[in-house]
Amino acid sequence: YDISESEKLARLEHRTHPDSLFAEIESLVVYPRAVSDERLAPLLGAGFVPGEYDPELRGGVRDLRWIYAGDLTFTAIGREILRNRPQDVVAIYLRGPDAVCHKFWGAREERARESEPTSRSAVFGDAVDLYYQETDRLIGELIAEIDFTRTTLLLVSDHGFQGGRRAVDGSVRLGIWMHRELGTLLMTGPLAAGEGVRFDGARVEDILPTVLHAIGLPVGEDLDGEVVLDLLGSRGGRDRPVRTVETYETGLPPDLPDVFESPVDEQIEERIRALGYVE
Repeated sequence: YDISESEKLARLEHRTHPDSLFAEIESLVVYPRAVSDERLAPLLGAGFVPGEYDPELRGGVRDLRWIYAGDLTFTAIGREILRNRPQDVVAIYLRGPDAVCHKFWGAREERARESEPTSRSAVFGDAVDLYYQETDRLIGELIAEIDFTRTTLLLVSDHGFQGGRRAVDGSVRLGIWMHRELGTLLMTGPLAAGEGVRFDGARVEDILPTVLHAIGLPVGEDLDGEVVLDLLGSRGGRDRPVRTVETYETGLPPDLPDVFESPVDEQIEERIRALGYVE
């Protein structure tokens, strides 16, 4: 979307910590308007012709544009941090697969059951699968910056996906109801248990305690999860007693305005609502 300079400045305030960091990464931000139809074409079905698609599909194309812009941004910033700002722990979130599933899973199901695709399913029916392929490519860009003799990688999904569920009254429940409880965790590197090790039963809540223990820090007693020792090798603390601390929540909250609003906040809220997370 095109936004004014004042809207842009309001949107960027307090987006990094410290605030001065943003000046270093601003050039890496990809805005939706920079993602052309031609760049989106590989993420859509054969029914998509850049600049010539049905106007009724414009909203879906617009949504995919801002979703993809976000992942391109976080991938670029992640590469910069891995390459030039090495840290003990780096966490990079690619939100695209979740958002694309929410927006286009219905078209995916339509495409699978229709003998003759509609204009919508012809354009968006393959978007989920194609976007997962593109996410693999973006992860590959991040992996290219990692030395696996020194660094351990965790690839985590907070949930799976299954499309809308039917309520007791037969209505389709969307939003978070489209999530599948079973997700995925892949771990490799010097702290991992070893090649070919498989473990079922770990939860999202267990990731942070496991990471804390693996890097030699105590685990907060107020965390919901536990350390999954079966995922760790000897260097990761498999045989080391788990140390604990009462809590890490001992600092003061950031000194931010009580009310922080910008003209862009409404756009962000609308996007979250469109995914079904809020009503």
